Amino acid sequence: MEVFFVFVVWLGAAIACGVWADSRGRSGFGWFFFSVLLSPLIGLILVAVLTDLKAKQVEEDLRRQDQRREHERQLESLRAVTTTATVAAKGSITDELTKLAALKQQGILTEEEFQSQKAKLLGA
Repeated sequence: MEVFFVFVVWLGAAIACGVWADSRGRSGFGWFFFSVLLSPLIGLILVAVLTDLKAKQVEEDLRRQDQRREHERQLESLRAVTTTATVAAKGSITDELTKLAALKQQGILTEEEFQSQKAKLLGA
């Protein structure tokens, strides 16, 4: 009767070791098998000492999410700067074209000079 009781406690402790190992990101069946063969006490001690892989994975996922968010913020700020620069450049091009048209109307620039300067501004 005593042997049966020891066997049930041994098996229960091995199952507990397997469940605990599984909750910490380890192979539950592997740790159960290890505990049954050697000792549930050794298995439980080793599971307690080893790092929690699930917690480590959660930390890694959070770090990656933070990196993605930071990357998106940087892209958004870069887009804003690019848009502002484009608008400013378009504003300055229109100002320059207006000045060239005024010089042409005043007779300071010829039609050919006006067209060449306009082509330079528009990048053609």
